Amino acid sequence: MQAHKDEANTIMTEAVVSERTHRQQLQRAIRTADRAALFEAIKAAPGWNENNAHMVHDTMVSWAERVLAATRSPDDDSCLELYDLLGRLRNVHPTSELEAARPGTALEWRGIEQVIDERIARLDATEDERELVRGRRHVDRIERLLARGERTQSELREALNRELAAEVSEATLSQVLRMMEDVGLIERFQSNADKRGKVVRLVGHDTPDVRGIDLGWGAA
Repeated sequence: MQAHKDEANTIMTEAVVSERTHRQQLQRAIRTADRAALFEAIKAAPGWNENNAHMVHDTMVSWAERVLAATRSPDDDSCLELYDLLGRLRNVHPTSELEAARPGTALEWRGIEQVIDERIARLDATEDERELVRGRRHVDRIERLLARGERTQSELREALNRELAAEVSEATLSQVLRMMEDVGLIERFQSNADKRGKVVRLVGHDTPDVRGIDLGWGAA
C-alpha cells in the first residue's frame, strides 16, 4: 500500500517538475523572441492548457504587430516565418485542446495569417507602381496630411478641402485612397469610435494594431 502511495507521489512530483520546466522554457523563448525555441517548448509540453495557450496567443499578437510594422519588402522573410509558426503551433497538439484551453484561438490565428497575407500582397507592388500613384492628383497632399498622424476618412477630406480651398468629393477621395492602398502607401481599417467610418494612415507610420483589425474573429 505504501509502495503505491510512494509511486503516486513520485509521479505527481515529476509532473509538477515537468510542467515547471516547460513553463520556464516557454517564458525564456518569449523573453528572447526565439520562435524556434517557443515551438519546441510547446511541442515538448504534454499539450495545450489554459496557461500556455494564453501566453502563446498574447505573444503571437505582439510579435505580429512588430513584424507587420517592421516589414517593408516582400523579400523580408519575417512575415512568412511568423505565418509558418502560427500554422505549426495550431497543429502541434490537437486543435480541440487549444480550443478548450482558450476558445476561439485557432480562428484568431487564421485572422492574423490573413493580415499577413494582405500585407505581403501590398508589399508585392513595385516601387514603379507606387511612384505612378504618387504622381496622381491629391496623393502628395494626402501623404503630407497623414504624416502628421492617422485620420478618419471624413477628417482627411475636410483637411484636404481646407488646403485646396476647393471641394474634393467623397467619390474622388475614395478612388485616390483605393489606389494608394492597392500599392501599399496607406492602410485603412475600421474606426473603433465609429463603426461606419474608416481610419486612414500611412503604412509604417504607426504600429498596426492586430487586436483591433475587424476580421470577424470569433464569428461562427
